Amino acid sequence: MKMTMQVIGLGRNLIIATVVGLVVGCLFGWMVMGWLVMPVKWEATPAEKEQYILMSADSYALNGDDELARARLADLDDEEIGELIARLAATHPQEQQNLLNLSLALGLGVTEAASQPTVVAMAPPTTVKLTSSLGGTLPIACGVIILLLFIAIGGLLVTRLRGRREEAEAPAPSWQPEVPAAAEAMPSLAFTGPPPLGHFVTTYDLGHDTYDESFSIETPMGEFLGECGVGISKTLGAGEPAKVTAFEVWLFDKSDIRTITKVLMSQHAYNDDALRTKLAPKGDHVLVELGKKMVLETTSLRIDARVVDMEYDGEAVLPQSQFTKLTVELVARPIESGGGPGGIEGMIT
Repeated sequence: MKMTMQVIGLGRNLIIATVVGLVVGCLFGWMVMGWLVMPVKWEATPAEKEQYILMSADSYALNGDDELARARLADLDDEEIGELIARLAATHPQEQQNLLNLSLALGLGVTEAASQPTVVAMAPPTTVKLTSSLGGTLPIACGVIILLLFIAIGGLLVTRLRGRREEAEAPAPSWQPEVPAAAEAMPSLAFTGPPPLGHFVTTYDLGHDTYDESFSIETPMGEFLGECGVGISKTLGAGEPAKVTAFEVWLFDKSDIRTITKVLMSQHAYNDDALRTKLAPKGDHVLVELGKKMVLETTSLRIDARVVDMEYDGEAVLPQSQFTKLTVELVARPIESGGGPGGIEGMIT
């Protein structure tokens, strides 16, 4: 599962890097390429210029304002205006006089002879003209965008790899959850062999009438192997809170398809033959004592259990018959190849 999460995290980082790169590329293309490197300049077509000259000539014929005529045609050079007027005077006889008057107002000196019809080779119209050369700047711009993408992706990958290296170099997690102070002076559940698959501590308190806790046993890669837990096995009488006199500690192994159970009994239940007989089908009997250890084994799993805290109800009618508190520590371990249930199964110390 850990490796799966790392792969998912790496894939997520790659997606983020791609999105960041696209955003950076769009901003670069819009602001740098569009505004600075290759700005687009719009130019009127020859036909549009001719139409504008005709409108200017008609306007000048009405108002006779020389300054206004010069201002309207300030964006065109005199040579181009003269050529356009001569061409239009030759092709638009009805507008010829207005065009010649406009020429005189602009000081171009286009004569009537110059405006005689001539064969003019028209250049194909061009709607948009880019002022910069694409051949030289486009490859450079593309290279810059690709470089920025690689930098963004590389930065994320380096950060991810550094995090994985630090995680690998970090000390292994401690399998020492908090346990009651009463257990600190007890012998630990030290066991020579494979490292534990899980370390659990569970506590029953008076009033928890539905107490039944279970814990999943998995490999470091997240593969499910089985479960273990502790729950109420037997109560005395009726009413609330429940008067618990026995608990069950159990281990389920998916590869063994069975459940191993130990019955943790109060002093009263352990000495009561009728209760012992009634609870016998549930599992081996164990007298609850502070520091009591027990082992549950299947084909491939082992549970080392220990009673780390316990309290009897001092006001109970039957002494040492019902619990007000019980804390059990469980350590799950794999059984090495070649092992299996045998002489230590059911061992109680």
